[in-house]
Amino acid sequence: DPFAGNHVLITGATGTLGRLLAARLAGAGMRLSLWARDPLRLAQLAQTCRAAGAEVRVRSLDLSDTDAALVAFAEEDERCPF
Repeated sequence: DPFAGNHVLITGATGTLGRLLAARLAGAGMRLSLWARDPLRLAQLAQTCRAAGAEVRVRSLDLSDTDAALVAFAEEDERCPF
């Protein structure tokens, strides 16, 4: 897969579209940063994506807190650039 190894951020990862996108990209060997508000659903999704072969980082946060979201993005990008 030409996208294998790339790092992708999925916000709203536990919603319908986010889950589908995460599942598709996990199977392609992507590095996934999954962000959502529900930590339990986020942990379940991360487990599924890891089982499919993805490297996964999760973060439970509400994007309406813009300052926290920008800090989180900078931290993720520093660890593994997008």
